Amino acid sequence: MIMLFNKTNNGSAELRSLTGNYFANNNYEKVKGDIEFATDELAKIVGYAVVSKAATDYEAGTVNELIRYVQMPIAYLATMNMYRKNDVSHEDGGRKVKIAAEGEKSPWEWQIERDDAMLTEMYYKSVDRLIDYLERENIEQWTSSELRLAAQKQFIKSATEFNEYFPIDNSSRIFVMLSPFIREAERMYIKPALGNDYLRLRNGAELSEADIELLTYIRPPIALLAISIAIKRLALSVFPFGVIQRIIAKNHTMSAGDPPTFEMLDKVADWFEDDAEEMIEWAKRVRNGFPEARLVPKNSVDNKFFRV
Repeated sequence: MIMLFNKTNNGSAELRSLTGNYFANNNYEKVKGDIEFATDELAKIVGYAVVSKAATDYEAGTVNELIRYVQMPIAYLATMNMYRKNDVSHEDGGRKVKIAAEGEKSPWEWQIERDDAMLTEMYYKSVDRLIDYLERENIEQWTSSELRLAAQKQFIKSATEFNEYFPIDNSSRIFVMLSPFIREAERMYIKPALGNDYLRLRNGAELSEADIELLTYIRPPIALLAISIAIKRLALSVFPFGVIQRIIAKNHTMSAGDPPTFEMLDKVADWFEDDAEEMIEWAKRVRNGFPEARLVPKNSVDNKFFRV
């Protein structure tokens, strides 16, 4: 079992140091199971080799940055999950709402939701911070992982590159999450469009100036298609706060704080797909040497009229 906390029976103090809001005198055993689940969740994102390396160093008494970078997202996710479970007690007589001790007040539902949102955001940020550290320091367990190696074979290879074509707050976590969809978009849309040039352009070896220019037309639709697929398959909450909500609000005259409906999500995903397909047609024209005319008129959802 991977162990990253409580080596000297000070697990609660470690969680307090990492999150700043966990009581150091809490019973560590109550959060131990959440620590295990959170460790597995993080390992799915950055790979078990990275987490195992940090655990090995921790158990050996080694002091390094990797341990803390790995511990922090685990600490935020585990403590948040523990808080959620403890809001309602589970006893022989059924579920019961806990009443705070004298001198304290139980939080309102909106306060709990705000606290959950804050802890979730801190978890996401700490995962981003970990991945950025792994990249910056060229940690071998990360650079040689299947996740990282697969991403390096894509047309879009990093969060920074993806952010040029679609705003994801430069989130490395989001980029890792989107990478399978990037590869799917490449297989389903870009490979048929490029034909025999697909592998040569994707590998990026000995590219001409014309090839480099063509890549500037290929990458934007890949980003849109990846987001379109993600919207249809993933929970909206996994995206950076407000990114998709703002797009929906702009096009549906609704508040950015209102939850989007499935119909709205489908429409946004379809818009992205339509835009991407138009861009791919334009890329094909560039590749064939006659990009001077647009195949489809440029319309805007803000206009009352459109052209066909």
